[in-house]
Amino acid sequence: MVRATKLLAEVKSHYGDLKNYIGGTWRTPETTEWLEDTNPATGGVIARVPLSTNEDVDVAVQEALRAWDTWRETPPLDRARYFFALRDLMEQRFEDLSRVIVQDMGKTIDEARGEVRRAIENVEVAAGIPSLMMGYNLEDGAGQGIDEEVLYQPLGVFAGISPFNFPIMVQFWFWPYAVATGNCWIAKPSEQDPTAMQLVMDLVHQAGFPAGIVNLVHGAKETVNAILDHPHIAGVSFGFKPAAAPRTSSSSCPMRSSTRSSRTWSRLATVARANGAWRDRSLSGSARSMQISAASSRMPPRRSRSGTASTRPCRWAP
Repeated sequence: MVRATKLLAEVKSHYGDLKNYIGGTWRTPETTEWLEDTNPATGGVIARVPLSTNEDVDVAVQEALRAWDTWRETPPLDRARYFFALRDLMEQRFEDLSRVIVQDMGKTIDEARGEVRRAIENVEVAAGIPSLMMGYNLEDGAGQGIDEEVLYQPLGVFAGISPFNFPIMVQFWFWPYAVATGNCWIAKPSEQDPTAMQLVMDLVHQAGFPAGIVNLVHGAKETVNAILDHPHIAGVSFGFKPAAAPRTSSSSCPMRSSTRSSRTWSRLATVARANGAWRDRSLSGSARSMQISAASSRMPPRRSRSGTASTRPCRWAP
């Protein structure tokens, strides 16, 4: 018996020339290079994607740094309220978000709905940051008359590089927690299916997040290199298959911190300066990536009272 099928209505037939979302506004990048984004089911072009330059990335970083001065001092309870608003907007546009994923990435509608649901769940968890970000103290914890105190403090501007197969969900493994803990964020979606994150940024704007807190930069390899090389990006999160992930060497990549996830394994790596030398500490395991990635991404960034470790650039190695 042949089961009847029904074509889903498209949210839009064409999304035009995509723009970067920087500093609370949509901006046309300076680049002259563009890619055609196609619907995998029909082969038809549904958007043009700009390949942002180093200058475009730097504009996003500078806007985020300016916003961070105020955002880091905003009480966690006030930061959490934006996520309540975003959650409601994502529920209202749940079907649109799912259908854009189907149209641009090609997965089934049920899989797309599951992806959007996971994204919303991460927003809901991040809204509880006043509790999740609590530190602790212990009287005489380090010895007689020596008390211990732990405070979680934001580090600055972070970025996320997501793969084509989860155009929304992978970004939401990371950015709600980074922003809720007082950092700013730059999203770099896959150039193969970026329209879903374009819609997400519309909802971020409607939710009222202050300008520069959450940003989006389109692009491909050179854009990724610009993100990894930028001295004022405190850390980068990304999710790829191991063979496709950005590869870094201990000599050329002393990043402050990075989180990395893949289908079959995950690694949380941090590199910090200790006594003038770079020290690499990593945790890896064979558990399912979603569990490890979610756990590592939810560790609030910390900054010591005496200052932060300095950073130097990484480079994407294909």
